[in-house]
Amino acid sequence: MKHRLLLFGSLVMVIVVLAGCKTVYNSDISSRPNLSYLYFVSASKYQGGVEVCVDNETRFKAEVVKDRKSAIKNNTYEVTTGKRNIVVIYNGNVIYEQDVFLATLEAKKIVLP
Repeated sequence: MKHRLLLFGSLVMVIVVLAGCKTVYNSDISSRPNLSYLYFVSASKYQGGVEVCVDNETRFKAEVVKDRKSAIKNNTYEVTTGKRNIVVIYNGNVIYEQDVFLATLEAKKIVLP
């Protein structure tokens, strides 16, 4: 009788210990926005900014800044992730056109001539 009680108590303790060791994976990947960012840099000045066309669908005006770390903070433009065709137009002339792949939350630097 004493042996059975000791065996039952040991079994209960093993179950309690194993239940407390459950590993929980908390993944926040699904809660991250499906966006990436573009910013435009150049040594030249582009008065009034440039016009940007993404995949021949989205058009917006963008400021062009000198290449430095502070450029990322104030002059980024949101676009969706994936493979995108970026066309930059200044005074009616195409000055940049390239296909780029944008990852989630990536800040992609576009270097203009």
